[in-house]
Amino acid sequence: MKVVILAILACVAMVSPSRAQSFPNWQQKDIPTVQEWRQWWATKPDTNGDGANLTWDNCTLPDLLGKKVDMSSGSSTNQALTTPAITGGTSNAQSLRMPVITGGSLSGTAASAASVIGPDATAVSRSVQSKEYDRSSVKDFGAKGDGATNDDAAIQTALTALCARTAGKGGELYFPSGDYVISAATGHSVPCAGVSIRGAGGGAVQAGGTRFLVTGTGSVALFDFDAPVVSGDRYFYGGRMTDVAFMFANTTASVTQKGPAVKFTHCAGCVADHVYSYGAYNLFEAYSGFKNRFREFYATQMMSSVALGGGYAVYYHGDETGANCASDIGSCPTRGDVTEVLDFHVDEALSSSTGFVPGSCVHISDFAATTWIAHGTCNQVHIALNIDCPTSTSAAACPQFIHLDRLEAEINATGDAAGSTCISGTDVTHLEAYSFQCYGYNEPTNLIRFITSGKFPSIGHVEFYGGKVEGAAEACVSYAAKDFRFIGGDIIGCNQDGATYSATNSTFGILLQAAADGNSADGGSFVVNGVNFCDGATSAAAPFGAVRIDSGVSYGTITGNIFRGCAAGVADNSGETVNVVANNSGP
Repeated sequence: MKVVILAILACVAMVSPSRAQSFPNWQQKDIPTVQEWRQWWATKPDTNGDGANLTWDNCTLPDLLGKKVDMSSGSSTNQALTTPAITGGTSNAQSLRMPVITGGSLSGTAASAASVIGPDATAVSRSVQSKEYDRSSVKDFGAKGDGATNDDAAIQTALTALCARTAGKGGELYFPSGDYVISAATGHSVPCAGVSIRGAGGGAVQAGGTRFLVTGTGSVALFDFDAPVVSGDRYFYGGRMTDVAFMFANTTASVTQKGPAVKFTHCAGCVADHVYSYGAYNLFEAYSGFKNRFREFYATQMMSSVALGGGYAVYYHGDETGANCASDIGSCPTRGDVTEVLDFHVDEALSSSTGFVPGSCVHISDFAATTWIAHGTCNQVHIALNIDCPTSTSAAACPQFIHLDRLEAEINATGDAAGSTCISGTDVTHLEAYSFQCYGYNEPTNLIRFITSGKFPSIGHVEFYGGKVEGAAEACVSYAAKDFRFIGGDIIGCNQDGATYSATNSTFGILLQAAADGNSADGGSFVVNGVNFCDGATSAAAPFGAVRIDSGVSYGTITGNIFRGCAAGVADNSGETVNVVANNSGP
């Protein structure tokens, strides 16, 4: 039986040639076996009979034999081993650094009894169980990911287990590459803060990476980050869905899976990123919360149907129902505040069915303050951005501080020309848009439309800087709210219906109208400056005028615009002397 004398490693460096000669003629590079030691010991005088007088430099023979480790069959107990290669046998209660184990076993009461050490020299020993807490696999809880077995129960068990830990609640739940079957009627609660659900990447349409295959009928959120909120706070903190794909079974003929894939409820700092989907009716939802982000996602073939219409890639909303909202609106716990929708692409499925209406892109509703939407495309949608305030009782609880930066929208008016639009805004407190690109197909009535419901006095402040608006059946922009700015850019290809121009009809690029609450399109000011009107459209349109100003609209300035190819420039029907129209080029 070959024996490795580990302790000899500490002695060899100090061996002197003279001392080494007291032993048989072994080369110092050789390590003697136990049998060789015993044969030599039997021929040497030993006054004590215990081998204590027989030494190799400062190491006695009993020392060396007492610290032996048998690495071939047998067992190794209570050792600290560095880069061992263990073949056969067992390793009991060891501290192993970078082991290579071939056959044999690593024993203890369970894997949790074993210890591991990282590769760095300063790494410390940790139990296997402690290390597994760093990232749990959903397959440790029975999920199959085989594309056939329903994994709902295993997924919920895993999420519940992460949140039931006495220390270190939450953490990462990893979904290895595979197809995980889940039900549209079941849903999964993420019941504590700090849970990150991570897959192996991949897309929705083709196998590969991590996909959730949605089956059956239902309207619940498939993953709802709904941890309880600690008393005295308004939110729970942190959660993430990343590197996964959702494959829905919806079709344009039948939309039966209506719930969002991911929902954040009262979360601060939740993130959904690198998520892919196919066939979703609703993809993401955020209710209340603070600083939540939906970024770098790709929603393809978003589904709608003749019966439903609508459905959104992102739905962000809040309300006034929380405690103390009436007395302290700024600290309202059901307020949504600071949501980001960034670097994304959404495209809608289309159908030739009579009455079919495509789905939509982003919906901001009621008490949803401060939204950043940037670097995204909404392709062939019904509405690119829908902003409304149907339930709030004060203007302060309506959507406000909305910022758009390089959003491109292509509107398909199939089934609903009047309702299809790039931006539809009702009771919007504030919006500003930079380099907004808006194109209409199948002749939507208007491409940008803002109105007030009459509930709130003098609401609305909207600004556009640069960009392009092209392809409406009537006026490209229809505005009936408060403050309005359109600075730079192009408004072209309006009046696709081909109506004959008139100073009183809708054959204009911009209509400035009195608001429903009796206030003018401004109540303070409106400015149209540096805009190119009329010429430059990619599709033919009948001649139209640049701007129409209606009765009651006042304190406006329209200057420095180009009216090339327009039927007329400005039709000022306001009767106001405080409006300025000057220094424009064209009719």
